[in-house]
Amino acid sequence: MKASPDDNSSIPTAGWREVYQSALLEFDIGKLPERVDCARQAILDRSAEIIAESAEEEHRALDDALRALHVLDVEIKKRSQAA
Repeated sequence: MKASPDDNSSIPTAGWREVYQSALLEFDIGKLPERVDCARQAILDRSAEIIAESAEEEHRALDDALRALHVLDVEIKKRSQAA
């Protein structure tokens, strides 16, 4: 199932990577903030699901993805202020 920024209510548990990659690959600056928000929510949802599991590798991947989204947020804000 492919999630769009408009509908992140039914993202499958393994689907956070697809939503995250969509945010990283979005070239439309108008769509980027919404894609980043959707990816962040998918990552946080998955983090909550696996909190009790010992999935250390996925925890690291989730943390790395959240850091990358933070960098995108900073760039979005810089571009918005410069415009």
